[in-house]
Amino acid sequence: MAKFLTLTDKCNLRCAFCYEISPTGEPHVFEADPMSFGPELKTAMEDEGWRDVVITGGEPTIMPTFFEAIAACARQGYEKIIVASNGRRFAYPEFTRRARATGLTHANISLFGHDRHVHDGITKVRGSFEQTNEGIRNLLAAGVDVSCSVVVNRRNYAHLTPYMDHVWSLGVRRVLMMGIKPFGGAFTDHDKVFYDFA
Repeated sequence: MAKFLTLTDKCNLRCAFCYEISPTGEPHVFEADPMSFGPELKTAMEDEGWRDVVITGGEPTIMPTFFEAIAACARQGYEKIIVASNGRRFAYPEFTRRARATGLTHANISLFGHDRHVHDGITKVRGSFEQTNEGIRNLLAAGVDVSCSVVVNRRNYAHLTPYMDHVWSLGVRRVLMMGIKPFGGAFTDHDKVFYDFA
């Protein structure tokens, strides 16, 4: 388990099952105050005993406070500084190198399919498959420990074996397979994302 530091509820993808989607159509507006990072991280470590931290969102890498958050975690002395991300910003090598140099140690990257048809069909952003894959390669090259997460849904459940083969080919050795949470988009678009469990 780890302390979660949430930077935003905004994202640069539009996944149909996203739990952050408001059923009433309210926009994503939350942005964490960077002045809160230090006190929050200090309390989590000293009073609650956390040694690892996950920087999350929404998509935390789109925030201008992303590197500030990593630095705050490093100053506090967290042993593992993990980002939960869709990986697209890490397709830019300098961005990745800066994150690593600032203190990022681990990345859990959301990759939803073994090819662009499945992944981009889920994210609703053309080209996101290529960007995420390049991000994973850049992270590994920079020395960041990478795992992948996949939300099993109607579009990808029949392709999990080739998915595992693809993740392995990238050099990733840990995968987290998650069921759909019936909240947000998965609640409003239930028939589009859930599948026959049998």
